Amino acid sequence: MSRLSLVVSCLFAAGCGAVADPVDQPGELGPDAGAIEIDAPTTPPPDDIPLAPFDNDSAQAPAVDQFLSPTGERALVYGDQISAPDGDLADFMAFRLPSGSNSQQRVTVTLTCTILGELAVIPRAEVFAGGVQNPRTIACNEGPVFVTIDTTKSQLVRVDVASETPVHLDYELRVDAF
Repeated sequence: MSRLSLVVSCLFAAGCGAVADPVDQPGELGPDAGAIEIDAPTTPPPDDIPLAPFDNDSAQAPAVDQFLSPTGERALVYGDQISAPDGDLADFMAFRLPSGSNSQQRVTVTLTCTILGELAVIPRAEVFAGGVQNPRTIACNEGPVFVTIDTTKSQLVRVDVASETPVHLDYELRVDAF
């Protein structure tokens, strides 16, 4: 989030406790007497919010498809950018786990984001198995979230943000399975 430092100066020196005709002499207040600094959050103008480039990933062709196992890759880590209402609106990643004797496994999913634009929007990650959405949605910067998945199916993760006003999101998705 960008911050803008504002300086509010007194228009009437007498109202700030300064002399009516301020002069820079020792013991007297100068022209900036009574100046106050305020930090105010700002949102970049819509023209300054970049569009995320299209990367041609989809539910049918995810950006990454990774097999996670206790002896190999234990985590999926993927970062990219999305934007709304224009640009690349969503990203897709897939992962699979070994289907052993336990068809249900708990994983942690973390979505870390930096947002430019409308800060009230809630970017999210959703996990799908066999086209069915897991009931748990992961919000940006929520921290690690436990999700129980079906190990007999490939898991698809969609990261998206819905907004009518311009917003740009840099994110990192992390799925830890073991």
